[in-house]
Amino acid sequence: MNIIYFKKHLSAKTILLLLIMINSLSSFANIEQKRYQYDLNSNITQQITAKGDQIDYTYDSLNQLIKVSTSDEDTDVEYGYDSEGRITSLKDATGTDLYQYDTLGRLTSYEQAGVAKFYYFYNELNQLTSFKDPLGNWTNYKYNLDGRLITHYDVNGYNSYEYHETTGLLLRHLRYSVTDTAGSYQLNGYTSYSYDTARRLTKVVQTGKDSEDKATTIYSYDGNGNHTKISRQIPGETESATYEYDGLNRITQVVYTGGSRDGQEESYSYDAGGNRLSKVNHNGTTSYEYSSDNRLLKTTAPQGVTNYVYDGGGNMITKTGPVNTFHYQYNSRNLLIGYQDSNNNVSYLYNGAGHRVAKTVNNVTTRYINHINFGLPQVAFETDDKYVVKRYYSYGLGRTAAYDWGALDKDKSQYYLYDRPGRNVTATEDSLGKTRNRYKYGSFGENFSSQESYSNDFRYTGEQTESDSGLIYLRARYYDPEIGRFISRDPFSGYMSVPESQNMYAYAHNNPLKFVDPSGECVETLWDVLNVIYDLGKISNGYISGNQYAVSAGYTDLGADLFALAIPGLPAGITKLRGINGFTKSVKPSLSDHKKALKKVQQEVGALPKGKLGKFGSPQAGDRKKGYRLDPPHNGAAKGSAESKYHINWWDYTNGKRGKGGRSGAVSIDD
Repeated sequence: MNIIYFKKHLSAKTILLLLIMINSLSSFANIEQKRYQYDLNSNITQQITAKGDQIDYTYDSLNQLIKVSTSDEDTDVEYGYDSEGRITSLKDATGTDLYQYDTLGRLTSYEQAGVAKFYYFYNELNQLTSFKDPLGNWTNYKYNLDGRLITHYDVNGYNSYEYHETTGLLLRHLRYSVTDTAGSYQLNGYTSYSYDTARRLTKVVQTGKDSEDKATTIYSYDGNGNHTKISRQIPGETESATYEYDGLNRITQVVYTGGSRDGQEESYSYDAGGNRLSKVNHNGTTSYEYSSDNRLLKTTAPQGVTNYVYDGGGNMITKTGPVNTFHYQYNSRNLLIGYQDSNNNVSYLYNGAGHRVAKTVNNVTTRYINHINFGLPQVAFETDDKYVVKRYYSYGLGRTAAYDWGALDKDKSQYYLYDRPGRNVTATEDSLGKTRNRYKYGSFGENFSSQESYSNDFRYTGEQTESDSGLIYLRARYYDPEIGRFISRDPFSGYMSVPESQNMYAYAHNNPLKFVDPSGECVETLWDVLNVIYDLGKISNGYISGNQYAVSAGYTDLGADLFALAIPGLPAGITKLRGINGFTKSVKPSLSDHKKALKKVQQEVGALPKGKLGKFGSPQAGDRKKGYRLDPPHNGAAKGSAESKYHINWWDYTNGKRGKGGRSGAVSIDD
């Protein structure tokens, strides 16, 4: 669904109705394969999954979920809450995670499994200004008057961002590396961005520290926003790919010109359900066969036949090909917990929030310490089995750099270069600006070529690639780019109004040049739809990654669904929608309510120019000295206060700062 259409043509009442419908569909999708029991308060107390696993839910007197018990005890979870209904503890087999908040409901500290603690700090506009990591390192962020990130620095380097004065689109990202233990910086290179009049990215130029162009990528589009041509030039090679689509905007034809793929072509066909029926390339034709519920059963390729087997929950458990056989295992929440083939024995460990916290490959364990304050969980550190830090990651506008801990030199640091903000890693470079790794991908993320002198897991769409299996970890599920689909069912049941979302295995509507699915649950544009439905559910706790331009977007991308996402397999509507940051759903006040509140505000500050977008894209008038801004409810605000409802914040600092002659306040919109 087109997001602009959604905003223009649906009323608040219709959106609320759709919200109810979506929750209903999510709760009862595939009901013929699941059974539920409820208590007198309509809380789900027991669920029998399609695989036959039993999940029990326990609540306190306030109907807050306090325990989830599963068939495999390793996935049991217990929850603790504060007086505002925010989660303060999450206990599972990996340990206990702890959460603390300030009076505004902002996350101020997070401790993972009792071994790693982060501290978060904010400005008066609720933007994350700094955090302290478990090793005592500080990361700092600075914003311009429009709320966009302009600088980010930590022990690994310094990043600055420049934006168009009118459109706010990102124009340039400058990267500075650390040159010595005293923390000196030098310019490592920069990336420039150009756009067309429709605000679509048309050109990306990656320039080295000596002003030489290291890579240039040019994008062309059709009227539906699909990429029709992508041209990329690197030293010694220029390659272009042209694309064609069917009436449902699915990729059907790719033609390469120049470079190592010169003259190669690919074509794809699909059935009515969005399943790929054939792929034709220079190697020959691969055909695909499916069950009635869209499970891939068989592929026939020039290299031979591959057969696939699934469990009752729709998870792929066996993949038998001409050369190798993979056996996959899942827990009761349908998270992949391991696989074996002829060469590897791999296991994965998740905490109660569904975040991956460890991976063991042939008895060698890597643990992950995660950021949880960036929208989706992101890896902060990689450690060994005893929690000794091995690698550290930096985040600004997405993941910017990594280095091997304890070895800050040109051989151990790497800086990520993307084909466009937040998408595919095409190269990495060291602190001297020398290219260390290069990557090329197929249309669906297949590894066409990779040249590495520095180990790196973050590649296609900037996510972790499992080098032994080729799978890509997308949090709720794993994606197999070789078949262009997920290996397990989508825990999110999709939208009836978006037919493409009804296929529980297809990736990115078969158009991964345009769409991504970082959560493994819904593609990027569906996330946008959810954001509109929940309409600024709460000011975000400094969300500064994963969005191409709106860094520290003041309203969370996940809105009220954060709680459901934090507990994989938990049906929507199972209890009051309260999440890690205390998000709740609210009914929006009417236009007349807004006008009444605005009159009260104007009595305080006087009339101001209208129409300016304020912090986080919210409607605002005035400037930092004197003005007002529309805000959603603040969880953590005193019950019954203006800030606990939809409200307008106002300020007048013409006679001094706050507390020294300056005035500020809030007016409830629905009073």
